Amino acid sequence: MIIDADCHISARKTGIDLAEKHPQWYMVDSESDYRKIHKALKVLGPSQLCYGSDAPFCPMRYEWRMRHVVYQDLNEADRALVFGGNIARLLKIR
Repeated sequence: MIIDADCHISARKTGIDLAEKHPQWYMVDSESDYRKIHKALKVLGPSQLCYGSDAPFCPMRYEWRMRHVVYQDLNEADRALVFGGNIARLLKIR
């Protein structure tokens, strides 16, 4: 299952909380607040998080650069997971 990192199940439960209990769930960071992305990285790790742009609503050049700032502390292998590796594994295209 793929859910948005901004997903709220109730006032106290978020998609991050549910994904923590279901390792087969993936979070997509499309237009998510960077604090939620950092929380998802801390709770779930990079193996459950996928980059997703909000294109065409948000200019891709802005979105792409912003996400590189958000993910700057990840090592190269973890960034590769977030920026395509996880979704490729999920869709079985790699």
